[in-house]
Formats: sequence, C-alpha cells, structure tokens
Amino acid sequence: MDVSGRRVAVIGAGVAGLGAALFLADGGHEVTVVEQDVMPGIGDGDEAFTAWERRSVPQWRFAHSFSARSRGILEARAPQVLAHLKADGIEMFNALTSFLPAEAQRPEDAAFTAVLSRRPAFELALRRSVEADSRIRLVTPARAEGLLLSSEGRPRVEGVRLTGGATLAADIVLDCGGRRSPVTGWLASAGVDVPADRQACEFTYYSRYLRATGDGPVTSGFPRADLGYVICWTFPGDHGTYGVAIGGPPWDKEFKVLRHNWAWERLAGAVPAIAGWVDPVTGGVPVQDVQVMAGLTNQRRHFVVDGVPLTAGLLVLGDALCTTNPFFGWGASIALTHAAAAADTLARRGEDIPALTAAYYDSVEAEAASLYRSASTMDRLRSYRWRGETVPDADVDAAEEEDLITRGLIPAATKDPDLLRALMRRMALLEPVETLFDDPVVRAKAEAARAQTQAGAVTMGPSREEALALLAAAP
Repeated sequence: MDVSGRRVAVIGAGVAGLGAALFLADGGHEVTVVEQDVMPGIGDGDEAFTAWERRSVPQWRFAHSFSARSRGILEARAPQVLAHLKADGIEMFNALTSFLPAEAQRPEDAAFTAVLSRRPAFELALRRSVEADSRIRLVTPARAEGLLLSSEGRPRVEGVRLTGGATLAADIVLDCGGRRSPVTGWLASAGVDVPADRQACEFTYYSRYLRATGDGPVTSGFPRADLGYVICWTFPGDHGTYGVAIGGPPWDKEFKVLRHNWAWERLAGAVPAIAGWVDPVTGGVPVQDVQVMAGLTNQRRHFVVDGVPLTAGLLVLGDALCTTNPFFGWGASIALTHAAAAADTLARRGEDIPALTAAYYDSVEAEAASLYRSASTMDRLRSYRWRGETVPDADVDAAEEEDLITRGLIPAATKDPDLLRALMRRMALLEPVETLFDDPVVRAKAEAARAQTQAGAVTMGPSREEALALLAAAP
C-alpha cells in the first residue's frame, strides 16, 4: 500500500497547523487547513501584533519563546519561513556565542541560535509560507464543528464537519486546535472518552511588551528574578520590542492589583533585575496594557489506551495533546516537533490508517510524558515554596535537583561554558529536560558552585510586605 497522497484535514492555522501543512505538502499529501480567525491585510510582524485578532488563541499577545529547536526544525524542513522572518527584519540571536569569549566557543554552538519574535510575527511568516504554497488549501474563515466518524467497529475519522453543514472528507485529521481544542468534547459526544492527566499550574501571568528606546536592553541577556512570592522575567520580541512579565499564585489575592498598569509598573520598577527594562529612559515604553492570563493547567491527553488508538485517523498535535505551563516556553517547539512527527509518520509506506495513527503517538509519547511530568513537578515545587509548605517525600529528590539548578548551575553558568551549554540545551529542548545532570561533569561543577553559595544570601527585590506597601495606594 502506498501511503503518499493522503487527504489530510488540519483543524487550526496556528504554529502546529501551519507547520504541519508545510511539512505534509512536501510529502505529497493533499492538505486542507481550516481556520476560523480572519487575517486582515498586514504589512509586517509589527503590524500583525496590533492589527491581527486571534480570538481562538488566548495567549496571542503573551510571552512566547521561539527557541533553537523551533529554528532548527524550520531550517531543516521549511527554510522559506526563516526567509520570511528575515525579510520582516526579525533577528536570530545566539545567547551562548554572545556571552562566551571567542576562544571558548565551538562550531557546534551555532545550534543554540533562536528567533527573536513575538507570536504574531512568527505566525505571520508561517501563514505567508502556506499562502504561497499552491499545494495547500487554506479555508478561512471557517469553523470546524465536529468529526466525521465511521459507524462500524472501532471509531475511525473520515473527515471534518464545518459550520453551515459543509463537510470535508479526509483520510487523516490533524487536531491543531490548541489548549482549548473542542475535539475531545466531540469525541465524548460520540461515546469516546479521552483520559487525561491534569494538574493546575497555580500561576497567573501579568505581562506586557515594550518597545526599546534607543539601544534598549533587547539582547543584553534576559534576566529573571524569583522574589519568593512572585517571579519576574523578560523575553525577546521583534521590531525592537521585548517583554516583561510578573507571575504569581492565583490564591494570593492581594497581587491581583497587578492587572492595573500603575501597579505593575511600581512592582517591576522595584526589582533591580528588571527595573532598567521598564524605565522609559534606559529601557522602553509599553506597547500594550497589562495582559492577564489565568486558570492555567498542565494537561496530557491519552489518545492511545492499552496500545490501541481510541480513534484511527486522528492525530493530535501541540497543546491539544500536551499542555504545559507557558512559563517554560516549550509550546512552539513542541508544536513544530509534533508537526514534523506527523509528516514523518505519514511518509511511511505499506501501513494502514490505524497503524499510522499508533505510530504517530508512539513517536511523541515519551517526550509528552516527560514534559508533562517535569512541568507539573516544577509547578508543585514552586507552590510549596510560596505556601511555605514542607516538600512531601515524593518530591524530595526533585526539590534537591531544582535547588542544584537555582543555587548551583544558573549562578555559575555565565562563568562556565560547560554549565552554560547544559542550561541552554535544557531550556531550548535540545536534549530531554530530565537528563540535565546525567553528565557527571555538569553535576560536579553545579554542586561545587552551590557549595559556595549561601542559601538565601541574595536579595532579588522587595519582600512581600514591602511589595504590598508599594501597591497599597492607587496612584
């Protein structure tokens, strides 16, 4: 049986859906992408940030990271996307080669190069690449409202039902609908229950993008500060922009005031690591009001039970399969990874649809499990600290590793190339996140650095009481 030339319907034209369309078209498949949000006429990525509304993507204007893995996948499979980014004036940045002296650099360090972009600019490059590809059909605005399922035997997807009664026949359907994908609800209505692991992130974001004034701090390193009750961090953008975010626990109600611009500015300006970033003279000026994202959950859905796919012909990608706290910046890389895995699976010859479905999930399962496990563990450990709770026995080993990272590896990484490479490999998902200390050299160096660091010796900003005093009165 020749598996080339499958009819593939893709639900959602986000990072996963657009990436999958490009990769699958190269495999000779007949690809149709269904997208509900309209894209207006846009000049560049900067205009996309303000003019393009993506109501189906709640994190559209929030912090995003397009790491070395994202760039590497596109370089190998869809270099035209990188060409669009370059034409849009969007820069590539390699923190390792920027931080290390020339004599400490290696040729392989080029693999750490990432993309400095906001989500709208990055997606615009993908969208323009798809629109320029005559092999891909983009149906928009159109909303998928259900799956076409076979009525005999084990469920098998045969296409997608659209609003208004139209249908789209397909051999394979890709669910790229993101964290709020309705597909599991459609399956439940058809009697197919999808098991899931869930854990609340206990994390609320208050973030803004700013535009650098003058040179600005756009590529001068991206600092973070954990104050013990909130975390502050920075992230890159495009067209001279960058982001600053404050994240805190949803149960600490007094910090909900951070949704107001004045409160956010007061607290951000009191944290030494980011104060210069929010100063309009040394840093930049905001291009948006404070954006709030709450109710976040780590979630991993299981579409294979006892080795058998629940629904043949349905491949679920990105956040629709496994959602982790956006703080870790893994979403775009995993979306493109799953898109590549789907294309590689459908390139296999001589296998039927159920076998291909099982093969796809088998190819992404191990990493999805690892990322869900790692994100959930790190979120639990942060909540223990912020609540002042004792770490339970089940998480003691993980707490020890996290302490080794925060008090050993991270402080020493800027001075030690081995530790910097290890940290960047983990952050960019260039190696499994749970293998950070498998290298005995990295572990030994991190332990030595931690031994010289006194716990609690570094003050990263105001205490919780001082912060609340700052925020006590409205301007």
